[in-house]
Amino acid sequence: MRVRDPSDQPPFSISHSELFEEAVFALQRQFPLIDEGVQNLEWMLSRMPYANERCAVFEGRDFFIAVSPRTPRAPSFRVLYEVAGRRVHLWSLSVREP
Repeated sequence: MRVRDPSDQPPFSISHSELFEEAVFALQRQFPLIDEGVQNLEWMLSRMPYANERCAVFEGRDFFIAVSPRTPRAPSFRVLYEVAGRRVHLWSLSVREP
């Protein structure tokens, strides 16, 4: 068994908006294994949130759009999120059109 070192913690924490959570619940009916895709997306954003396309929505705020890869179990997602300090706020989730 591997013991986690406190330094193994991701540098950014994740929070969800109600809109994001509702989108996950709605998409679960169509894609039962969506949780795995959302967890992969959260893992990626908690480590590298600045590695995606910047979205100039509001002046003085750091909004980004990320697109996750399609997997055999989940579709490709598009997520709108904001980076504020050491937190990543997930605002919106949708399925990317093929």
